[in-house]
Amino acid sequence: MDYKFQQDKLRNDLTYQAKRYLGYAEDIHFDNVYVNETTFEVGFQSRHDNTRLPDCKYYSICDLIERDGLWFKVDKKSIEVIVQTYFPCERVKKFVDEAVNCIRDFLIKERPTQLHSCKLGVGKSSLTFMCFDESVENAADETSLEECIEDDWEDFEALDTYALSSSVSITSEGYKISTDKLTKLALEYIDVTIDQ
Repeated sequence: MDYKFQQDKLRNDLTYQAKRYLGYAEDIHFDNVYVNETTFEVGFQSRHDNTRLPDCKYYSICDLIERDGLWFKVDKKSIEVIVQTYFPCERVKKFVDEAVNCIRDFLIKERPTQLHSCKLGVGKSSLTFMCFDESVENAADETSLEECIEDDWEDFEALDTYALSSSVSITSEGYKISTDKLTKLALEYIDVTIDQ
C-alpha cells in the first residue's frame, strides 16, 4: 500500500477524532484515542472503559490537543509525531535509527545503573549523536564537559543535549528505548512537510 496514503489516512483519522472530541466535549478529560498497530485503524475510547483492545496503542486525547485561548485546538505537531512513529519519512527514520544505535552502544558499553546524569548529544549541523555520562566526564579530569565535547566533536558548530532518561527507561528486564520520544525529538530538527 502507498506509504504517503497511509501517512495521510492516519493523520486525518487522528485529526478527526481530536476535532470530534472538541466538538462535543464540555470539558477535557483523559479519554483515549487508540491506533491498532496491525491495521492502523483509529478509534476513541472513554476514560470510563477500562478494557484494552489487542494490538492497540493508546494515546490520551490530551496529547492530541493544545490550549487555544479559552478552549483547545488540534495539536498538529503531536499528531505528526504519532504519524511519523508508524510511517516515518526517510529522514526521520534515519534520525531515529542512528539515535537508537548510539544509545544502545552507550548502554551496552557503559551499563549505567541510573540515567540522571546521562545525556544524548545531537550535533545541530550534522544531526550526529553521542551519549555521555556527565558525572563520569567531569570526574575524569579538571576539564569542563564542554571542552570534552569540543575535543570529541570538532566538526560540530553547536551541540544540543537532552536527558537520556527522556527517551530511555530502566525496567526489570533491562533498558527500554522509546522510539516515540526519539521521533518527537527528530521533528524538532526535521521539517517533514518537505517530504509530503
